[in-house]
Amino acid sequence: TQQDNCSTEIIPKQYNLDSLFTKTIDMIQNARQQIDAIVPFEILKYAYLNCPKNLKGKLARTINIRVICESHEPDVFTAEIIQYAEASNNRIELRRLEKLPFNLLTVDDKEAIWGELQAKKEDAKILWTNETTQIKILKKAFESLWYESTALRRDKT
Repeated sequence: TQQDNCSTEIIPKQYNLDSLFTKTIDMIQNARQQIDAIVPFEILKYAYLNCPKNLKGKLARTINIRVICESHEPDVFTAEIIQYAEASNNRIELRRLEKLPFNLLTVDDKEAIWGELQAKKEDAKILWTNETTQIKILKKAFESLWYESTALRRDKT
């Protein structure tokens, strides 16, 4: 059964940002309906700049995406990412919190990757799961933080 194939794995410490990005791209390519993420703005910027063009197009057209990042000083990339989200016919929503408690990426309620913020600890743990109960708990945490967050918009100057 599918339940027998469920697991939770620790992503090895030797994973660097590039290999972690590769794992998340694999997850995102499997997306059919919904992606929810809690990520530092630097990682959102990295993903935006390094996402394959064909995947970026698919995401904007067919997948609902909600992203929570931390508050930060607006810059050129912030404006560009927000403009990209605004042009997606409300498929991409960006919100912010003053401080992020952890990183999280869930895809279609089928798999999730989450963990401690790397800046906090050198040996921060990152986990991946496709186990239904854990994904439900992570989704509840996301929904709670989504409710607390505020919309990330361009400054109209």
